[in-house]
Amino acid sequence: MKNPKAFSFSFLVLTGLYCLYLILRALHNPLVFDEATTFFNYIQSGNFLPGTAFWSANNHFLNSLLAYLSFQAFGMEEWVLRLPNLLVFPLAAWFGFRLIGQLQNPFLKWWALLLFFSSHYLLEFFAYARGYGLMLCFLLGSLVYLQKLNTAFSARSFWWFWSCLSLALLANISCLPLAGLMALFGALKVYQSKDRSWPIKLTYYLALALSLSYAIWMSLALKAHGQLYYGGEKGFIEDSLSSLNQALLGSAFPLDILLAAGALYLIALGLYLRKCQSLPWQDARFLMALGFLAISIFYPLGHWLTGLKFPFDRALIYWMAFGLISKLALLDTAEAKGLKGLRFFLLWTLVFPISWFQKAQLGKASFEGWAQEQIPEAYYEYVQARDLQSISGSYLLAPQWFFYQVKQGADLAAFQKSDKALGEAHLWVSPPLDSSYEEVVHYEKVALKLWYKPRAKQVKEVLLDVSELQEVVQSLPLITLPKKEVPEHLEIKLKVRLPRPGQDLSIALQQFNKAQESIHFQAYEAKHYFGRSTEWQEWRLFVALKDLQEDCESLKLFLWNPHSESFSLKKAQVLAINTSLNN
Repeated sequence: MKNPKAFSFSFLVLTGLYCLYLILRALHNPLVFDEATTFFNYIQSGNFLPGTAFWSANNHFLNSLLAYLSFQAFGMEEWVLRLPNLLVFPLAAWFGFRLIGQLQNPFLKWWALLLFFSSHYLLEFFAYARGYGLMLCFLLGSLVYLQKLNTAFSARSFWWFWSCLSLALLANISCLPLAGLMALFGALKVYQSKDRSWPIKLTYYLALALSLSYAIWMSLALKAHGQLYYGGEKGFIEDSLSSLNQALLGSAFPLDILLAAGALYLIALGLYLRKCQSLPWQDARFLMALGFLAISIFYPLGHWLTGLKFPFDRALIYWMAFGLISKLALLDTAEAKGLKGLRFFLLWTLVFPISWFQKAQLGKASFEGWAQEQIPEAYYEYVQARDLQSISGSYLLAPQWFFYQVKQGADLAAFQKSDKALGEAHLWVSPPLDSSYEEVVHYEKVALKLWYKPRAKQVKEVLLDVSELQEVVQSLPLITLPKKEVPEHLEIKLKVRLPRPGQDLSIALQQFNKAQESIHFQAYEAKHYFGRSTEWQEWRLFVALKDLQEDCESLKLFLWNPHSESFSLKKAQVLAINTSLNN
């Protein structure tokens, strides 16, 4: 490169400016649904360890762990929850700089710099309390050290590669297809290293297997609980690429651009192979290009073989990033071999800087799905000032509302669940549901054991016969107790059969004051305890009731289907405006 100092200085300045931009976004962007539910389910409770925490794909373990430490250190603020992702962005930029530095062509280096800082949808995740930013950072690091292994194998490079790869999987297991390919390539480099004894090589292999085993185990466990993906069933292009295209480029850009990019990728690879005249199996950049194609094939095959739902855009961000990296690396090698004119194949990437200016904003998420879930704090304060005790919202809005209430000092534990379900957890995979299966929730018998104060040994058993219901129930009361009869503990045993495994059932407890106003609500969702079975399953739940609200006069226990409720934040806004006009 003619002026490497100018390139390095430009990268450093842009990194600093982008850090400032992400910090401002973290400060001004309202929480989205995934962040709020992560806070209540894992961060506030501190119960985030896989296998003991509630089964949900929302638990991005590394993010939950780091956000929990940040929360304990600095308190309950949006930027505090997002701090781990903000802190790793400079590291991600450093890894990006190292990768771009591998390019020999000056034009491609500057173009890669432009694409790195104009990929708004990818970099935006560093300003959210999710695992995607952390995953992208450590995937970039994995590629950096994999390149070093390819150049010259060393134990130091291997262990840095392994550490980054493991952290990426801990951040988000959706990158397992790419991580698996990189692990195989790393294993190949271990095999080819001639100055290593077999016991040492075996240690390297076991380390790689350990990282992948965790991700595979988590994937199977989440699948058994119906939590692996929240994707669709229509197909890779319609369910995933269309969603990715809209989030990545914006609704103004048709899907044709992304499909054309894939076609250009294949054409560029074909021209490169024609120039080589034989398959260059020793060329790591050629293998990267094949790896990207292998991952692209994985999703349709995964759906066909395992019933895997096609993931939406967030599960494909690493796929898009790796596609850009492998394309630039391939073009760089092609130009070094004298194949000219392939820069034309990068013309479509102009959509990135164009869409960046459309998406750059501080007050809301740039992609529509998350933007619709955000409640500005100013609006919360506006409604609160009009003495609205609570606000109804769809399940995509309720967690954010609860977050604001707790942040303001309300004693509202809407998302606190018991520490664990009694009994042993069994994970299994059932055959796909019969499409003709009747949409009915069946309840058999509910057994309640009540441990009364002050001595826990005093037990009263209540056996309730619940008649079979012919439709999905919204709310089914089980028992209502006056305050003087509220026990210290409840053990609930429920035998249930569900058409959609665990998605439409909760056990809810609600406290009321003398005026019969709701003052506390607590829900225990079945989906965190049940496997993917449509047969009868027993749900055993242990609930501690030591700390009732001071003005609690009665406690109601009922079965609840949260998805049958219909809420509207818009209606609450209209109510607030009408109240203000009347005053």
